[in-house]
Amino acid sequence: ADSTSEPGVIRSAVGSGQPDAQLVPVGDTYLRSGAPNQNQGTLPTLRVQSSGDNRALIRFDSAQLAALPGAVTATLTLTIADNGENWGSTGRPIALHRVTRAWTEQGATWNCAIDTNASNGSPDCSGISAWEMGKPQEPALHPWTETPTATALITTSLSGVVSFDISADVALFRSGAAPNYGWILKKVDEGATGRVEFRARETANPPR
Repeated sequence: ADSTSEPGVIRSAVGSGQPDAQLVPVGDTYLRSGAPNQNQGTLPTLRVQSSGDNRALIRFDSAQLAALPGAVTATLTLTIADNGENWGSTGRPIALHRVTRAWTEQGATWNCAIDTNASNGSPDCSGISAWEMGKPQEPALHPWTETPTATALITTSLSGVVSFDISADVALFRSGAAPNYGWILKKVDEGATGRVEFRARETANPPR
C-alpha cells in the first residue's frame, strides 16, 4: 500500500504496484481584468488577487493523464512565490474550478480564451474563442463549473506549498466524461483583499 504523503504526486491505485508519477502542466497563465487584452503566459508566476481580479489557469496533458495505469488519486500542488500578506486576521479561501472551454497559454486573456493577437490592446476573438469572465450575476455564462473542485485557505503568514485534491476531475478527464481544459484558480470573495503569486511552469518549482 502507498503510505507516502509527498504532495504534488498523481498516485496509482493502492496495491497496484505502480510507481508514483509527477506531471507538470503543458500550459499555465493568469488573467487580469485590469488588462483584459494582455496575455501573461510567459511570466514565471501565476497571480491570484482581488485588485483588478487576477485568476490563474492551469492544464495538464490529456495523453499523459490517460497513460497513468489503473485508478489514481491526484493532488495539484502550487508553490508560493510571493504572499501579499493582506489576507486578514484569519485568512481567506481561494477556489479551484474545472474549466469548460478550450484555451491556450499564449492566447488566454480576460476577454478571450484564444486571442489571435495578444500583443495589441484589442480582443481578437469571437464565438468559441471568446469567453465571459465578468457578470457574477450570470454564472451560466462562465467557462467554469460553479461548484469548486477544491478550496484552500490562504493566510497572511502562509508560505511553501498549497494543495488541492483533483482526483474527481482527473477521473472525469481519463474516462472521457468531461473534456480536459484544466482549471481556473480564483478567490472565493474577489471583493476582499488578498494577493498570492504561485510559481509557474517556467520555473524550477512548477505546478505539479
